[in-house]
Amino acid sequence: MIDTDIRVDDSQTSVLASDCTADIHVLEIALGYEDLDLVSGDECLLQDIRNKLYTDIGALFYAPNYGAKVLRYIHAPKDEMTFLNLKQIISIALKQDNRINENSVKIEVTTQDDTFVIKIDFKTIEGNELSLQESI
Repeated sequence: MIDTDIRVDDSQTSVLASDCTADIHVLEIALGYEDLDLVSGDECLLQDIRNKLYTDIGALFYAPNYGAKVLRYIHAPKDEMTFLNLKQIISIALKQDNRINENSVKIEVTTQDDTFVIKIDFKTIEGNELSLQESI
């Protein structure tokens, strides 16, 4: 089954609609948004990871365990202990996704201009190698 979601960028709000392509098309027509952009496959997985990392645990009342504690580190000291904590919470969040080969996850945390730079490399269960880099 291919995951499908509405594309989320800086000008759109987050909508989680995985695995419901037919419902999305009904929504597009009902709301007059025939030009909604969709993502699927690996691109959908990368978007889902970003959404999860940027959502604090407990922020969604209907999914209290969804999210990660990444945003809590925005103003944290840029030291080795913080790097290790960030790697751990990111690793936990990724290992909960059954589309990711959990033994392939590599996380690197560095700093640049007073921000954290997080680089994630991993393989999907289909064997596709993916990378994601985010700054917080």
